[in-house]
This record gives sequence, C-alpha cells and structure tokens, in this order.
Amino acid sequence: MDKRNGKGYERYKNGDIFLGQYHKGKCSGKGRRFWVERGETYEVEWVDGKIHGVGQWTLPYGGETRKDPA
Repeated sequence: MDKRNGKGYERYKNGDIFLGQYHKGKCSGKGRRFWVERGETYEVEWVDGKIHGVGQWTLPYGGETRKDPA
C-alpha cells in the first residue's frame, strides 16, 4: 500500500480534522489540527507524526495564543 506524501487531510472518527503535509504516511511539515467539538485550531510544524515546536492556537471566540499543546 502506498503511503501518503504531499498535501492532504484526514478526518478522524470523532470528526476532528488534520489538514497539512504528509511524508511517508505521517504528518510532516506545516499542518493544522481542527478540534470540531471544541471549535479550536492548532497550527504547528509536524515531524514524523508528532508536534515539533510551538504553534498557534485559535480559540472559538477569536482569541489566539502561541503555546505548546501539552
């Protein structure tokens, strides 16, 4: 089976969405994760399927902050 490379998206069972770059089937490069139920977005660099560095949270009421999601 071919692994995803380049731009793409994935919708998870709970409705959340990842939109961004893939390399060898894993999130790699710039990407956004949308938490649909919470109305939040996190944009950050990804490496080998994991968050790498500090990203930008966008909150449902329009607030933004830079922080690590952990």
